[in-house]
Amino acid sequence: MKIFERDFILKDWNAVCVGLGKGWITIEQVIIFCKEGKILCSDDQLADAYVLADSYSEEALNEFVQNMGVDAENVNIEEDCYLFWAVAFLMDIIASDDSKMSKLDKVSFLYMDFNYPQSWSDFIYYMPVREGAPSGIDALYNNMITYTENSIKHLLDRGILLKNLILQ
Repeated sequence: MKIFERDFILKDWNAVCVGLGKGWITIEQVIIFCKEGKILCSDDQLADAYVLADSYSEEALNEFVQNMGVDAENVNIEEDCYLFWAVAFLMDIIASDDSKMSKLDKVSFLYMDFNYPQSWSDFIYYMPVREGAPSGIDALYNNMITYTENSIKHLLDRGILLKNLILQ
């Protein structure tokens, strides 16, 4: 994921657990990102991650995520630990070489994975356009970029991310 190639530190361990619970990141990736300093974690959290990696099972993963108090099944994009992943996926889509329409099509599938957040309606091509709002592929794509940039600022302001991310 592009977000882990950027100059930042993910501070919210709940976001890590959501990613693990949803299968968006592996425990091996978590260990690598912790060791690289891209995910801020305590020695105990890193040790728990190593234990989980050594004795990996679906049950152990679920227990690990639940012990962190995270409900990976009920996605609420208004919660920062889910918003982080939405931003991560949107950044990957934006950075791809695909056409704007292809990117918007990918976002429409992602929209379902995040339980149809209302905040995305301005860049989902099959949603009705608000009265007076610009329409068309370029307008939708620009709305997606604006949403992503504003979400990054929000995550920085809330301390979920500790360094700035720059969209490509």
